[in-house]
Amino acid sequence: MYAYHELRKLHFEITDKCNATCPQCPRNDCGGTVNPRLPLVELSVDDVRRMVPESLVRQLRHIYACGNYGDPVVAKDTLAIFSYFRRANDKAYLGLHTNGSARKPEWWAELGRLMRHPTGYVRFSIDGLEDTNAVYRRNTRWRVIMQSVEAFIGAGGNAEWDFLVFRHNEHQVEAARARAKAMGFTRFTAKATARFFDGQRLQHIDRTPVKDKSGNVVSYLERPLSPEWNNEALTRMRAVTEHYGTSTRYLDTTTISCKVAAEKAIYISADGVVLPCCWLGARSYMASASQQEAFAQMVAAAGGVAALNAKHHSIEAIVAGPLFQRGFPESFAKRSLTEGRIYTCAWICGELTPSTVQWKNSERFPAPVLPQPVG
Repeated sequence: MYAYHELRKLHFEITDKCNATCPQCPRNDCGGTVNPRLPLVELSVDDVRRMVPESLVRQLRHIYACGNYGDPVVAKDTLAIFSYFRRANDKAYLGLHTNGSARKPEWWAELGRLMRHPTGYVRFSIDGLEDTNAVYRRNTRWRVIMQSVEAFIGAGGNAEWDFLVFRHNEHQVEAARARAKAMGFTRFTAKATARFFDGQRLQHIDRTPVKDKSGNVVSYLERPLSPEWNNEALTRMRAVTEHYGTSTRYLDTTTISCKVAAEKAIYISADGVVLPCCWLGARSYMASASQQEAFAQMVAAAGGVAALNAKHHSIEAIVAGPLFQRGFPESFAKRSLTEGRIYTCAWICGELTPSTVQWKNSERFPAPVLPQPVG
């Protein structure tokens, strides 16, 4: 059960807008047209001040902007928002996840001064080197990314490099790791993506399509050849299938160990809706009704999406309400998806946990020693 005074972690999505068109991202159709369900909004610094008062900021230990759909650096008030958090709590761990292909170096230098080691970080999603990164991170520009990284690290920012491994870039993992260390990143992580895993059928997918704006398939993203870079859920799947028999039986009965409840965390969407986690937030704009039904009914029973919006209701009242206190925790014990168990919870926090085992190969480097500012 959630308690407002025990909250310690805030994940928020500043915007659902993005400068990239990554083919496996749910914000677009395989890299083509933008998801028509997205409201295409962003939070202002005034929104954040009202929704997350200083009294709450002071009790938080970790605040970060990642994004189901958007990249936080394209929002107008991102710097102002993080400045507000830092002023209110100089000990909280602040984080931001981005493709790095937007904004001028001066902007990144200012962010670097806010995200210094060890109380802050920016995680750059760079999936390859100059010749391969844009195969997946479509519409990003290598030169801009490198300028962003250099300005951020040069100002003292703590930078981490996340590398999604595909067939087209798996040969570059070690070269990228070496480059990350040389540039002053403090961490490099090669991720065995879960996007080649079908949660409905509990089986791997060898490739996924890439589309243009007209909906034509122009190429494919392929699963890595090396077993080293394939998601561990593929291996675990065999034992799970043997035990449960079918994927439906697995989702109906797998033990759910909720990560965000254990972390005392909440998530706020770009339109201000407060939910336990980003995974539930992501489902709000996805097409599959079968995966949303139990959760949609739970939200309706809590008064609808409007009752969960922190622009109109306090986070304290929302957390004390029926979704957090009864609907969400009680759903874990439901005997099947048809009886009210939430698909997302069974898939993300069940025994397979494909999203968690993405971070297969992570290495930390010493933080660079930089000259201290004069004056």
